[in-house]
Amino acid sequence: MPDTHPNSVVVHSLKPDIAANPIYPALARATLFELHSNLLNLLGKGLSQQPGPKNLVVVGPGSEALPFSENIEVVTTLLNGGNLILLDYNPDICALLPAYLESKGFALRFNITRSQNDNLIDPSGLHNTIVIKQWNIANGFPFPDSSIDAIDMTVSMHHVTPYTSDISDLFRQARKPLKPGAVLHLGEGDVDMKYSERKINKLASDMLDARVRGVWISDARNADSPPRQWHIGNETAEVAMKVSPTGMVSIHHADVETVSSHLLKSHYKQMHLGDETIVLPLIDHAMEEDFQNLIVPVRAYYEAIAELCLQHLDPSYHTEFSKALFKEQSDAVRGIVEYYSSPATLCDALITTGFKIDEIRHTINGPFVNILSINQ
Repeated sequence: MPDTHPNSVVVHSLKPDIAANPIYPALARATLFELHSNLLNLLGKGLSQQPGPKNLVVVGPGSEALPFSENIEVVTTLLNGGNLILLDYNPDICALLPAYLESKGFALRFNITRSQNDNLIDPSGLHNTIVIKQWNIANGFPFPDSSIDAIDMTVSMHHVTPYTSDISDLFRQARKPLKPGAVLHLGEGDVDMKYSERKINKLASDMLDARVRGVWISDARNADSPPRQWHIGNETAEVAMKVSPTGMVSIHHADVETVSSHLLKSHYKQMHLGDETIVLPLIDHAMEEDFQNLIVPVRAYYEAIAELCLQHLDPSYHTEFSKALFKEQSDAVRGIVEYYSSPATLCDALITTGFKIDEIRHTINGPFVNILSINQ
């Protein structure tokens, strides 16, 4: 069976996107206020070390480009005659941004434009301009080398990939358009939701222990690209293991009784046996390892967010908020859609790809972290 890691050009994302939900700006104001304050402060710190006009790229700005849209004076000072480039994979968000920024007074200070083609954006020919572009950073960054002074990725990275190795690839891509000494800011949840990657490999290894020759794996959880495929053990794989977009695993083998018996001895709990097929959840709440390594931290993370919303969110939004939070948490505990990486994982990837960690701030209000790094 094939061992491939296909890449594809993506026009827009098929993932559920809470940032496109009208409730999102209210949720962001209620939960991310300290993360946003740190973001503006750290960008000011990083950009103050560089002379002249600045080119700032914001990945995943959302429909209201928070917190930038509410801080026009700060943005004007940060850019110093340079340009703000907003990249979002959601076409609806890109369509909303120009009018919203105009309503906040940005058209009086900046030329607001949309980039409608796949060409690179060269900011060297722009001045006091806000460019809005529909773009998925899984395809790299659409700028010439050494043309950007800062990239901000705040609560946008965790949807890109379930795989830790892809984070390093993303940072390598981010380095290309950054000037020497330019800054990369990350604002993310202070939680590790990459356990599902480890669980897939563990399940495959446990099947090898059942004396199968090899396992071919196909993971279809990332809606933005074809299934990721690889094998463990003998290249002539005896078992096919497929992970569905909903977080269910189907194992195909001629002798399901032998394989299922071994998995039961390895403490797998929920399994359905069919003709040459075993179906089980990727994340099993009844398995202690799954429960402690993913479900417990996911619950703690969303409980902290719920507490912030109860304190700061307008009560008229509470019902809609509860629905959105339930959807995100139910995805996260199944090992799909939400793939936050721990701060340690992010920092390791930054360092190995050529960045220097300048400052890490863990928020007091809420389970979030700001990381400022410098391109060396």
